[in-house]
Amino acid sequence: MFESNLEELDARATLASAAHLHEQRKRIDVALIEHALHFADLHPDPATIPGHPSPAPGGERGKVYGGHGCPGVAEFAPAEFGAVTGRGKVAAAHYIGQSLALRHRLPATWEQVRNGHATEWKARQVATACLGLTEDAAAIVDQRVAPILDTLTPLRVERIVRAAKWQADPEAARAEAEEKACARGVWPGPHR
Repeated sequence: MFESNLEELDARATLASAAHLHEQRKRIDVALIEHALHFADLHPDPATIPGHPSPAPGGERGKVYGGHGCPGVAEFAPAEFGAVTGRGKVAAAHYIGQSLALRHRLPATWEQVRNGHATEWKARQVATACLGLTEDAAAIVDQRVAPILDTLTPLRVERIVRAAKWQADPEAARAEAEEKACARGVWPGPHR
């Protein structure tokens, strides 16, 4: 598949070949996300298909994998996509969800990835970090992250997401912070 006689390459040619492979991989990563999006589009939530009967018990339903604002997808579709891309059902559902979140919730970030100005796996990490956000908060993250995505550490992404929650919905962010604070602490238990 990757037949190459590296023995014949000097240092400069080896670096040029590695750079070429890296560029190919970036294009393939974007193409794979586009395939995931297209496959999701081909398998919409059955409830959204006009004239489609409501699901029978145990029948296929729709699930939203990418967060608020993303379309529903037929729940069995990720298993099929995963089978051909070397992912398990859960990992494929997660990948499709990240892809949908990029297209629907983080369009500026997705555009940076498509143009080759940002790394796809970092964009998918941001999509995962934004899953619990409202659409407004995700839009704030998108605006802040898109131009600087490849310079961000996971900790910085976490801080941007937290700040976006506070900016988009301060009351919900305050309630969440209070809930987390109540869960912290030392709780007495039986002695042994």
